[in-house]
Amino acid sequence: MLTARAEPTMVLITAEVKERALTLNAPGMPAINVKIPQNTLHHADYFHLTFRVWGEKTLGVDCGDEVSQWLSDFLKKEYRLVYHPQINFRGITSNLPKYNKLNANKGKIIYHDEAPCNILSEASLEDLNSRLKSKLTVRSFRPNILVKDCAPFEEDNWSYIKIGEAELSYACNCSRCLLTTVDMDKGIKHPDMEPLTTLRKYRLCKPEDRPIYGNSPLFGISLNIIKEGKLKVGDIVYAC
Repeated sequence: MLTARAEPTMVLITAEVKERALTLNAPGMPAINVKIPQNTLHHADYFHLTFRVWGEKTLGVDCGDEVSQWLSDFLKKEYRLVYHPQINFRGITSNLPKYNKLNANKGKIIYHDEAPCNILSEASLEDLNSRLKSKLTVRSFRPNILVKDCAPFEEDNWSYIKIGEAELSYACNCSRCLLTTVDMDKGIKHPDMEPLTTLRKYRLCKPEDRPIYGNSPLFGISLNIIKEGKLKVGDIVYAC
């Protein structure tokens, strides 16, 4: 398992999926096309690799030597690209206490950190930027859904959300990590650990929740999917 927390230059890799093919680009590298493995076998022999994601045993299909060499050349260390056909899902791991305590729905995930999706409001980002010397864009926080026209941190209180045909539920607050300190255009970490340094001044959890979130500031919320459905930019967000 590798994330941009350990390899900040990963944020410079761009990915596009089209017609069952993955195209990767990165500075100084030729574009590479990766054919997504077809899910033709529905038993254990289909999976080539066994590894761990946050301590949980997880399965995957190796995507081949060519893309492995491409990634290894760019990241200067040997890596392999793994695909999952979503035949099954990993459970919530025992070493994620916040999820064990707060995630009543046990949302289905595979290679995610902790939940199927994440939501943040523009107002919360604006509040943070008002306290920072160098303003950040939403790219530093990577929510799947960005909401406007609400109060700062109003999303903290949402337990049920409906957007378009989709229905979502609160899983846990999103405790922010070192990845937020990575410059998305340069692939390097902020020397003063911003925005975590500022967020820790006013966005720490309640003392009673410290065993769950520790010293990580809260910014946005993680969500489970109650009902799958289409949603699009501009949809009205119903939340309570």
